[in-house]
Amino acid sequence: MKRLYELLTLGLIPIGLIASGTIEKETQGHSEKEFSLQEMHDTTGLTGFIYVSPFNLALLPPSSGVQFYKDGILFLSNTKYEGKMLPKHVSFGSNEAYTAVLKDTSLGFHILFSPSSSFPFPCEATTFTSDYKTIYYTKIPKKERKEKIFRGEYKTAERGTGGWLLSDEPLEFCEGNYIYTHPAISADGKTLVFSSDMPGTLGG
Repeated sequence: MKRLYELLTLGLIPIGLIASGTIEKETQGHSEKEFSLQEMHDTTGLTGFIYVSPFNLALLPPSSGVQFYKDGILFLSNTKYEGKMLPKHVSFGSNEAYTAVLKDTSLGFHILFSPSSSFPFPCEATTFTSDYKTIYYTKIPKKERKEKIFRGEYKTAERGTGGWLLSDEPLEFCEGNYIYTHPAISADGKTLVFSSDMPGTLGG
């Protein structure tokens, strides 16, 4: 009976410590309480619970990867494989960007990313503002050999349909015979990070 009492006492100690820690954090302010809740639900260290389920997706040059877009991904595919989605199918095909929602072990229904204007550029070298109305993307301008960063705006028409209006000129800071590529915009839309081989940089 004495041994049972000791076990019960030891079992209650951790519970008491957890409870007291919660009370202390609650009394120190609302913001710290939110941080505590965030820590409790943070599962980044629990890699044992992550299950990777691959699916086949042919990546076509000039892309070598995909980009997250809304509730799915953005990727390049050849129109000769996706001809049923285009009103005017080109028999020999060309690269175009498509979007698709992600399902459990496969891609869902996918559609052209930009039906109003061609978008055959590397999809992983794009970035979107948080409202998905502005895109910064990489392409090689005409008569040049090095990548530059361009901007596009999504415009909605009167009937609710919309499309991407892509700029013909790179961003102002993309000057000289240097590479400017793989932009990434901050959540507040105020900072743009990119990779470049300009003098004085470290390549990113």
